[in-house]
Amino acid sequence: MTRSQIYAPLTMPPIGCYIKSMNTAIDTLKIYERLKNANLDKKAAKEIAEVIKDAIDSSLATKADVDKVQVEIEKLRLEIERTKVDIIKWVAAMLVAQAAAIAALVRLFSH
Repeated sequence: MTRSQIYAPLTMPPIGCYIKSMNTAIDTLKIYERLKNANLDKKAAKEIAEVIKDAIDSSLATKADVDKVQVEIEKLRLEIERTKVDIIKWVAAMLVAQAAAIAALVRLFSH
């Protein structure tokens, strides 16, 4: 069996196939054989192995999912950066206004 056959996406768990997920290889043949040895018929054993494969496939993030999240993270970083700049501008303006108000009060009451 070639490497591409071992890790290829499956429509039905073929005998001797491995599903590679999150650094864990799941041996569908072993699942199938254990279910058969537990007196399950072949059809039921294949269906259960398929359900397990589907559950694993549906819970894994695809590269497209990860890319979408990275794009959203980058958008949030840019928004945070813009917000920081706006806050700095407002604080600087308030400091200038406060200094001007203090200077005016000092002038007013110093005479």
